[in-house]
Amino acid sequence: ARGAGRYNEWFATHRPADLAGDVREARTSFHEARQGQSCFDACGERELACQSLWFELLNSCAVLRAAFPAARECSEGFYGRDLPAFRPEDSTLLVNQKPRVYAASCGGKHSKTRRVCACGFRKGGPTSSRTFHTVYNVQPSRHFEWQVRYMHLWFRQAGMPGAITRLLTANGPDSLMGQVPTHVAPPPHNPRDPGYSPYNKPSAVAHWLAPAQPTEVVG
Repeated sequence: ARGAGRYNEWFATHRPADLAGDVREARTSFHEARQGQSCFDACGERELACQSLWFELLNSCAVLRAAFPAARECSEGFYGRDLPAFRPEDSTLLVNQKPRVYAASCGGKHSKTRRVCACGFRKGGPTSSRTFHTVYNVQPSRHFEWQVRYMHLWFRQAGMPGAITRLLTANGPDSLMGQVPTHVAPPPHNPRDPGYSPYNKPSAVAHWLAPAQPTEVVG
């Protein structure tokens, strides 16, 4: 797999020895999802968590054939958040043609496909919540406005579980307040380093956590 161009970047950040160790020590296991089921749910049924870092390595005809030996064909002409996957109606394996644009997600699913899912232990063990709350921090600007719109569009398209909240560092509400779930946090005040924007993120998260009291896993 390392000889294939699309895997070079992946292996640069995921050492093969570490991945092999995860499988050997049973920290990662692979399971077939039911038709139309997401990997989030397939892993969750086993009290495990979906590990999205494996999707790119699973995205090849050779690997998919090992997972679905009954398949007759393999096609690289499709793309989607649920791919790579197996389409039972015509016994075809589907490789994601555009993994950078339409990256596979744990929440991705399609009524006609079955996925192979890499599952691992959830943080906190088997009693961890299976509900997530995604938060991210932005400032009021036209640049961030478009990023926010696409963020929420992709969140819905990918079928991601749980809620999503924008943490807006500003002195007041902006034009997106009525369109996306938002918490407004005041800009942090640090006399020693005024105007340093990276302080916005920890300050906004702390400001949101106190009144929100989320019961979900926050990421």
